Amino acid sequence: MRWVTYYEDIMMGGKVADVAIHKDKESATEFFRAHYRGYFQINPKYLKVKLPMSYGFAFRSFNGVSLLTFKRRMMERFNIDEKEFNKQLKEMESES
Repeated sequence: MRWVTYYEDIMMGGKVADVAIHKDKESATEFFRAHYRGYFQINPKYLKVKLPMSYGFAFRSFNGVSLLTFKRRMMERFNIDEKEFNKQLKEMESES
């Protein structure tokens, strides 16, 4: 199963940025552990990372979820159909 890590900022109109797609849960967990601190000034020295999870505040967070959960959330939030989501997903995968 593929996993996705991404940054979400509700205060900026629901902006979703820095989307990274991982082939497995272990690589997504390592990526999450290595990158969550880059988004928050105040953070613990050690965070127990167990995906699926989000870290941050109610209005901005760094998330790690399965691709199916990410798909459901993005289709609902941006009111797009599955065909449009898959098109955007292919674009994201080709960029990385």
